[in-house]
Formats: sequence, structure tokens, C-alpha cells
Amino acid sequence: MPQEDIESSLQETDLTAYTEEYWHPGYHIMTVQVKDKALFIDATDRSMGFTLKFDHLGYQTKFNAHLCNMYDGRKELLRAEFVMENGRATKLGLELESALKGVDLG
Repeated sequence: MPQEDIESSLQETDLTAYTEEYWHPGYHIMTVQVKDKALFIDATDRSMGFTLKFDHLGYQTKFNAHLCNMYDGRKELLRAEFVMENGRATKLGLELESALKGVDLG
């Protein structure tokens, strides 16, 4: 999603509408919570622990997610998108695979 394609708008949806446990087969349960007036995921309990703090971009569904790697302190900006149904987030898409760039998995 190119930045120029995102309509800039204020965050109107209450942040609690996004709080949920989301499941991914590789990352398992990702719990979105509200921390310091922002959406936040604490995944520091993983072997490659990290946190994510979300900034709203537009459409009430598109966000930047600021990843902080707990292993080496590296920070990275990821894209995130929520799917909303009846005023609540039901799915979360994270561009976590980009966090593996440059990592030798062999």
C-alpha cells in the first residue's frame, strides 16, 4: 500500500474496537491491547521477542507498526491492516516477513 494511496484521516474508531487476540500459525497468538493511547502488541515472550506500537494512517484500518526487536534492539517500520466487521476488528494483517530480510535462515 503506497503511502500516497492512503487517505489521511483522524483516528475515529475507539481503540478498544481493535483489541483482540489474533492467531497466526507461525507467530501464534498476537494480543492487541491499548497502551499509552496507542495500539500495542507485546510479543516479548517469543524466542525472537518484539513489541509493536501502531500509528493510524487512514481508513480506520491501515496503520504503521513500529517493531522493536528485543534481541538486538533493532527497530523497523511495518505495514499493518485490520479488517473491520460491525465496528470491531476481526482480522489483522502484519508485514512481519519483511523483518526477516538479511537474516540467514540456512
